Amino acid sequence: MSSTDEALFQFIDIERLEVPNAEELINRDHLTDLFNRISREAYLASDTIIKLYLCATYNKFSIITRLKNKTEDVCYIIYDAYLVRVFRELNALYFFEDSTSSDVWKMSYRLTAEREKLRRNDTLASYAILNCYALGESDTKCEQDSSENDFFCHIQEFYILAHEIGHARLMNYGSEKPTHDMQEALASIFSYWVDNSLDADEVSLSRRAEEEISNNKSITEECICDAFAIMCVLKYVESDFSKTTDKKMLAFEAVYVCLMHIQLLSMHELGPLDVEELEITNSIRNQFFFDYVLGTLAPNEKPVFEKMIAACAEKYDQQILEEFLDALITLEGRLVNLSESVVECSM
Repeated sequence: MSSTDEALFQFIDIERLEVPNAEELINRDHLTDLFNRISREAYLASDTIIKLYLCATYNKFSIITRLKNKTEDVCYIIYDAYLVRVFRELNALYFFEDSTSSDVWKMSYRLTAEREKLRRNDTLASYAILNCYALGESDTKCEQDSSENDFFCHIQEFYILAHEIGHARLMNYGSEKPTHDMQEALASIFSYWVDNSLDADEVSLSRRAEEEISNNKSITEECICDAFAIMCVLKYVESDFSKTTDKKMLAFEAVYVCLMHIQLLSMHELGPLDVEELEITNSIRNQFFFDYVLGTLAPNEKPVFEKMIAACAEKYDQQILEEFLDALITLEGRLVNLSESVVECSM
């Protein structure tokens, strides 16, 4: 084991909290095959060392970190398989044809328990998990193992892994990262809406997006990695599944829902008071996804894609987002009251 590997393991032990039966959630052979396949698409320099570390933790989000010593310079992709397990449950909410209210609340309690475990708030974690269990069995369980959910999860894990390898590509560029062209492309998208939209709120949001793009290089890098991941997904679907419009649209729907899931979980992580901070970056990434995919499609496919995304956004709001934000705001208030009560009792 190299010294950089040892340093990574120490970092994982300190920063991440493993879920029970973590190994059962990690399909090592499958994920390693995907990693090797996507890495070949990245055309990395021969001296670039990227290592994949697989885990399943309550942290959920995959990250990339770079470790150096005198003899090694290694990019580690820490891929968290628990995220796609959570996605499977969120996908089930998305597919379910009836009310999801009870399951959204159940999931909100469980996600809150996991977040508070990471924060070492045992009292709040216990309160949340007990309320989760009190809500009983999931109504949407029938959708968790459907063939459509299997396909969504497969595309979503592929997309996340490709996105992280995209970050490794950018690290490989060093100070010569190709961000300027992307920055200009993003700015032009929102300049168009500032100049042409008749909706005052849309114009205001677009101006804020222009400012964010100008001042925040990280959002530009995220979109570069999104572009790489989108192209990898497109090639993967066309070579392994089908070149038909239906299959491509289903894959793009899975990616769009994946982005919505990530934004939802990020909102939960921050809490309701800081949700506004994500509004701009979410708008930029979502609009970039829409415009970039549209540019890859044949003329006859474009109206199909536009219709699908509009329906997808509406369905996600109805089945998940509106209820989840309601639950999040209510639940955060309860946690504040509980924390204050605990403090008072301890005085």
